Amino acid sequence: MGAALCCIVMGACQSNDPDKNTGNGTQTNSQIPEGLNDFVKGIGNVVDTKTLENGSIIMTDDKGNTITKDKDGNITIVTKEGETILIDNSIKEDPSAAKDKWYNSTWRNNNNHPVSPEMYEAIPEFISRIQTLGFHVEQKENPKDTTIIEQENENNYIIHFRNTTASLQQIDTVREYTYTRRIQYLQITLFPEEIGNEEHRYELVIENNHAVLYEKYYYYDNSTETYVLDGEWIIDSMDRYWLNDDNSFTFYQGTTTLNPTERIVSTNNQTTYFNYRRLSETQIAASNNSVSYIINERTDQGTPKLEVNDLQGNKLISLELVSL
Repeated sequence: MGAALCCIVMGACQSNDPDKNTGNGTQTNSQIPEGLNDFVKGIGNVVDTKTLENGSIIMTDDKGNTITKDKDGNITIVTKEGETILIDNSIKEDPSAAKDKWYNSTWRNNNNHPVSPEMYEAIPEFISRIQTLGFHVEQKENPKDTTIIEQENENNYIIHFRNTTASLQQIDTVREYTYTRRIQYLQITLFPEEIGNEEHRYELVIENNHAVLYEKYYYYDNSTETYVLDGEWIIDSMDRYWLNDDNSFTFYQGTTTLNPTERIVSTNNQTTYFNYRRLSETQIAASNNSVSYIINERTDQGTPKLEVNDLQGNKLISLELVSL
């Protein structure tokens, strides 16, 4: 019903007092305030009416809506679904007014957030190199699971324009998300050793918790009948990686979401009405008894947008065109 009631406006909604009184403060009237039924879709026949000491009249219709009209003619509607609609006594819809460019248009904010690319640690070429040379390397996936419960506040805004009035619907929703966050790690374990033949060898060593690859050359000493080291060089290393105590490296390989569930904790749905007038081809003034806004239309980014600002020029919300 919330969406249907977005097209509500004030006509002659400030007249037509109840026509029956039971004498105990409770009144019955099959008619809602004059003109209101012409503009509010989803309002039924009034089945109960009460007049309070402060002059307010509270009406309940046969569709579960509650309509309150205070002594000044301000109207508050609480729908069966829980939406609150506020129409103060300044709101005047003029059906005979010329239809402006914004007539019957609907605008909504965009809550889509860009998805950041997944970042992960690339496996160093050092690992591929020593594997190619024949060194033993063990690789093992090592996932870590954590249960996450978090809440998110979601604010949605919808503006709908009629001839001379506009409605601003604000839907505030608190959502709770529960899921398992699995962080994928790859554990690579190195085994220091020396491989090759008598004259040309490679040696993988662990020095100060870093992996270092040596290339070594030997010559044969006839006097001792043994191969003697002729020279050695460091040809590769993993200086920027610190080994674990078991000679392993751990590399982050991404995050996966498992078993996600969602529930709505609370929702507040309120629609407020404003009178509006054109200030220029791209600017609107909107106001009621409580607040005033300046609304600027922008088309420089492809999709038509409205920016709602306070009177000091601070941008409050940005909305995109939904329909004309």
